Amino acid sequence: SETGDLTRKSSLAPFGTYQEYGTFGIVDRFNYALQIYDEGTVLSIVADAGAHGSHVAGIAAAHHPDNELDNGVAPGAKVVSLKIGDTRLGSMESMPGLYRALLLAIQLKLDVINLSYGESVHEVNRGKFVELANEMVLKHGITFVSSAGNNGPALTTVGAPGGSCEHILSIAAHVSKDMMGTLYSLKEEEDTDGATFTWSSVGPAMDGANGVTLTAPGGAVTCVPNWTLQRCMLMNGTSMSSPHAAGCVALLISACKANDIPINTV
Repeated sequence: SETGDLTRKSSLAPFGTYQEYGTFGIVDRFNYALQIYDEGTVLSIVADAGAHGSHVAGIAAAHHPDNELDNGVAPGAKVVSLKIGDTRLGSMESMPGLYRALLLAIQLKLDVINLSYGESVHEVNRGKFVELANEMVLKHGITFVSSAGNNGPALTTVGAPGGSCEHILSIAAHVSKDMMGTLYSLKEEEDTDGATFTWSSVGPAMDGANGVTLTAPGGAVTCVPNWTLQRCMLMNGTSMSSPHAAGCVALLISACKANDIPINTV
């Protein structure tokens, strides 16, 4: 009704427990969910700040049983959404949001997390966030995967936290020969197996560390939210290469668990 009157809306339980969600309107197709904190005293109405997160999740773990070509890298993985982008800031992440997300990841005993966000940084391997990220990996055994940044091709252009925390896997963006033709309508060179995207950030980090751990496909056509009025979309960036790698990590962890193989996240 656009008046703030929710009495005519169906009751919803917290999404994190029951996966229930609502839609604001038929025309806008904008979904929302609820979370409840502090023993029921705080109600959080959660909605998208953009299409980026849905696209990233689709790369890692989209599951389409009727059309496997649309699947993500690890279609059997369970996705847990931890929102760090503040809608009031145009989806820019906030430090309280990052802290809450890492603490929840530890509390929920997740196996792998993907962070397709990044900023510039003045110092590497320092600060409260880095300490918490290192604790998450070293103490709680959670694999942390993050984008390297889109500020290449100059040296030492990796962002934070992907290229500034030694225990985070920092993922650069690769474009394969097939991607060149299929996604970008470029004529493929006969003698190439692909290359790193020119805009993909490059190490070393400011403290001499590699800055980039590995490369993965830096673009994909996959799902986006209903309110975009599109079924799928092409996006590019190390934000896309990171979930490709995270999906691979999820597959490896799943295989290790199934075969009783010890997992070392260091």
